[in-house]
Amino acid sequence: MRVFQVYIEPEEGRLIKIHSPYFGKSIDYLPAPSKTNAENNLAMHREKFLNFGKMGSNLNFLDIYGKHFIPDAKEVTAMLINRVLRKDTSEVWSITYRGFVPEERHPNYVRFTYNAKTGTPIRKTLSPGVDPE
Repeated sequence: MRVFQVYIEPEEGRLIKIHSPYFGKSIDYLPAPSKTNAENNLAMHREKFLNFGKMGSNLNFLDIYGKHFIPDAKEVTAMLINRVLRKDTSEVWSITYRGFVPEERHPNYVRFTYNAKTGTPIRKTLSPGVDPE
């Protein structure tokens, strides 16, 4: 069983994030980077989060999570965001998985982005990564 926490911005009711935290200790788990490091890492890949998306005309989180999930991930974080990647602005679901058994030569975290209206996978990336030690 996985428990999800839902964070909503109170004034406009926008979804901030959906998060399934990991409370244990494991060598397979690398925590999320600080906000500053995450923004810097995204900028290196010419990606920037603009603001939170609007619920309503989009696929919901479970529509996408149910088709594209990593069952043994210890932590899952999803955000509906408007973002710029290079020069393309779009509304996407950004879903990060942390703490799973890594593929050979890959760390144990990954972030996928999906078109918020169609659910079509857009990108698989290791950005924003983890904090340097």
